[in-house]
Amino acid sequence: MSIVAESWHDEVDGHPMMKLFLKLKRLKRSLKALNSEAFGDISDRVRKKRAELEELQIASLRCDYNLDCERQIERVQAEVKGLQDAKERFHRQKARVQWLQEGDHSTKFFHNAVAVTKNKHTIRAMVDDKGAKLDTPEQIEVEIIQFYQNLLGCDDAKVLGCTDLLLSDLFIGSTK
Repeated sequence: MSIVAESWHDEVDGHPMMKLFLKLKRLKRSLKALNSEAFGDISDRVRKKRAELEELQIASLRCDYNLDCERQIERVQAEVKGLQDAKERFHRQKARVQWLQEGDHSTKFFHNAVAVTKNKHTIRAMVDDKGAKLDTPEQIEVEIIQFYQNLLGCDDAKVLGCTDLLLSDLFIGSTK
C-alpha cells in the first residue's frame, strides 16, 4: 500500500482529469515493477527453490540427523509450496484472461479447450482382473459389460430391452 500512497501523493500539474490520468499512469509503472519483482519469472524461481530443496535433502542423507537441517528443509518445502501455489494462480489467471479475450469464438484456443475437456473424460486403456492391459475400444467395451454383469449377477427379467447390443451402442455413441 505504501507504493500506492507514494505514487498518489506526489503532486502533478494540470486540470483534475489530467492529474488523475497522470497519477494512474505513474501508479501503473510502480505496480508493474512490484509485480515483476514479486512474481517475475515464477517458473524459474520454483525451479531454483526445488533445486535448493533437493540439495538440502541430499546433504541431510550424507550426514547424521540434524534438527537445524530438518527445520531448514521444512522451511524450504514451505517456500516451494508457496511458490508453486503462486505459479498455479498466475497461470489460472492468465488462462482466464485469455478465455475472456478469445472466448468461444471458434478460435483455436476454444477448440483446444474443448479437446482437452473431451480427452479428460475418455477411457483410453484399462487393466482387467488378471492384470492384462486393455487398450482397444472393443476390449474395453467387453470388460465393462462383463464387469457390470458380474457385479449385478444374473439376468433380471424386470430389466427389459437392455441387450449387449444396446450397451455397445451406448459405449460407442459416447466416444463420438
